[in-house]
Amino acid sequence: MAVTTLTQRRLLRTHSELVVESDAAFRLIDSLDELEWQAPTAVPGWMVRDHIAHLARFDEAARVALTDSCAFRRLAELDQAVQPWFPGHLRQQTKHLTSEQIADWFHRARDALLDAYRSARVEALIPWYGSDVAPEIAVALRLMETWVHLRDIGDALGERPESVRHLHQAPQEFADTSCFALPHIPLTDRGIRVDLVTPSGDRWSWGPTSSTDVVCGSALDFSLVISGRRHAHEVGLAVEGAAARALCGLG
Repeated sequence: MAVTTLTQRRLLRTHSELVVESDAAFRLIDSLDELEWQAPTAVPGWMVRDHIAHLARFDEAARVALTDSCAFRRLAELDQAVQPWFPGHLRQQTKHLTSEQIADWFHRARDALLDAYRSARVEALIPWYGSDVAPEIAVALRLMETWVHLRDIGDALGERPESVRHLHQAPQEFADTSCFALPHIPLTDRGIRVDLVTPSGDRWSWGPTSSTDVVCGSALDFSLVISGRRHAHEVGLAVEGAAARALCGLG
């Protein structure tokens, strides 16, 4: 189908980013040995296997949200009661699975989700935990979560994740998916100017050049802050203006 709208282009672009990030995840997961699967990570109580199981679990939930909204709302009610994202509950639910089974689970869940997103209707809101979201935001949420968990795994194993090098537009998607703090207001509509430098030296910029709300720094630092893996005070971002400070968790 011909791409005729900005929303369609953004959805296709973000889906393409998720495909690249998913391929990186497949390669990393398939390379792990048993000791690496059991390695502790910086997330309290989480081993590498828990990050991968978490991704698989919520890939399945995301596919249900896209294909059967009523079934997802029932699932979300149950999830809110048992909090499956907590390490203890997740480990209890997956302790019978071998590392190979978790890897296969993630492969199947991610492939099914990518297929489902390819046929997503641009105009339809998708239910999610807390609020309904547009398809491009739903895809960006999975992109953000995949990138974050690969980063956690890479940090735990002392490796530089491949995904750090190949991210393109993801930082802007990360910023827009911070809608849990600033509901449903795209970054560009908040009037924030963002100027970032990639590890390869490329520059990414968006937002009005005349804005008094500005974030400047490295794309990696920005992504780590927006995804909640670093505090803005811990990295080298320059942040000016109330809206920019709110975006970066500085109040």
